[in-house]
Amino acid sequence: RSRYTTWNVSYNEDITTTQQQLLDSGSISTTAFLDQVFSATIADPTARAQAVEAFIRATNLPATLANPNAGLSNRFFLQKRLQGSVALNTGKSTVLVSVYNTLRRPQTAVSDNVGLFTGGNQLFIDESRQRGVSGLWNLRLTPSTSMNLNARYYRTTSLLSNRTDDNTLVTLGLSHQLSPKTTGTVELRRYQGSYSQTGTDFRENAISA
Repeated sequence: RSRYTTWNVSYNEDITTTQQQLLDSGSISTTAFLDQVFSATIADPTARAQAVEAFIRATNLPATLANPNAGLSNRFFLQKRLQGSVALNTGKSTVLVSVYNTLRRPQTAVSDNVGLFTGGNQLFIDESRQRGVSGLWNLRLTPSTSMNLNARYYRTTSLLSNRTDDNTLVTLGLSHQLSPKTTGTVELRRYQGSYSQTGTDFRENAISA
């Protein structure tokens, strides 16, 4: 850690399930990481917690950094996950970058998934490797208005077939704090994905407020 930057690198290896991952992914906590980021400029813990909460709300950050799921399954699996995040915080700008590499191998019988999905279901990859990167740039235009550029890319590869799935999400938003507990946001979103085994691609363009 330096005056303007905060770093976090971790490695986890455990036996888990998809259900456990949805509840407790082992990923880096967004709140805890941002608390470290803002500690250099906000000494008071209460004020810092309020600033972290407002930042997460304004930027629409998830509860954990870099945490897409490799698919749905009823099986127990061994998961190995290496991940890292870095943040740069200056007077008016905050940049967050996270990367991860996750490998998971089933430890119980494939019969646990009987009746759950068909083999070609796009949400179903049991033995897989997933790599991803995400980035956020928050620029404070005024004390109550900020611009947010958020991008995420991750690739999921089956270890049992030639299937490779790619997903990319980019959002551009403008947030304004209307009151201490109310924030208004206008956001443009581009989301696209491709699935090599099924030859299925999708693209989504949206605006939300």
